[in-house]
Amino acid sequence: MHGIEAAIESYREPMTRCKVKRFQTSGHVVTRRGTAAVVEYDWDMAWNDQDTEHEARGREVPVLNRHPDGWRVVRGTQIAA
Repeated sequence: MHGIEAAIESYREPMTRCKVKRFQTSGHVVTRRGTAAVVEYDWDMAWNDQDTEHEARGREVPVLNRHPDGWRVVRGTQIAA
């Protein structure tokens, strides 16, 4: 996906119909080199989507770049377990 609007919509749309029951993170690791940072963490989530129960877990690895106005995600990888 490209652009901030597409990224925001990828989170917004499911939240219009889903109810998150549990979201936990653990195993946080941050590696910083100059103006870049790689953040890694495990996630565990349970949610209800239109009366259907779901559970999933995985690992998220966003890559960020520091700008004068703050950090920006430049790439993200999500690995489902």
